[in-house]
Amino acid sequence: GPQEISDHDYHLIALDSFKILAEWYHYAILEMTSAKGFKFDYSWIANRLDISATEVRQAIQRLLRQELLEEKNDTICKTKSFVTNYDEGMTSSALKQLQRHVLEKALAAIDTVPSNEKDITSMTMAIDEKRIPEAKRRIKQFRRSLCEFLESGERTRVFNLGVQLY
Repeated sequence: GPQEISDHDYHLIALDSFKILAEWYHYAILEMTSAKGFKFDYSWIANRLDISATEVRQAIQRLLRQELLEEKNDTICKTKSFVTNYDEGMTSSALKQLQRHVLEKALAAIDTVPSNEKDITSMTMAIDEKRIPEAKRRIKQFRRSLCEFLESGERTRVFNLGVQLY
C-alpha cells in the first residue's frame, strides 16, 4: 500500500503568510503547475479557474514571494511537495475564510460538475463523541493517502477533496 506520509513531510505555511493566501485559487495555481499541458500564461490560468487574469498575476506574485513557487525555464513550479495550512488547534479568520470558499465551490459543483467527475455524498450518524479525535486522525490519513494515490498518475486537472465532520 502507499507509504504513510507524516506531518513533517508537509510544509506548514506560517499564519502571517497564510493570511494573504486565504483565497482558494492560490492552492489551485500551485497544483496546476504540475499538471500536464500547464501554460504559464495569466489568461490561460484565469480561464481554467474562472477568475480574472489580475487575480492570477497577484496570486502568482504572492506565491513567489512566499517561496511556494519558483520561476524555472520560462515557467513556474512548486518549491515544496506538500503544502498545508493546518496547525493542530489553530483557528484563524483566514483559515475560516478559505474553508468558506472551498465549501462555496463544492455547492456550485453540485449543479455545474458532471456526475462522473464528482462524488458529493454525506452521512448522518449518532456517534460516541470520545471517538472524534481518532476520527480526525483517520480523516487526515485518508486525505493524504488518497492524494498520494491520485497524484501518482498522470496529472491532467486539478480537483479538490473536502471532508466535513460536524
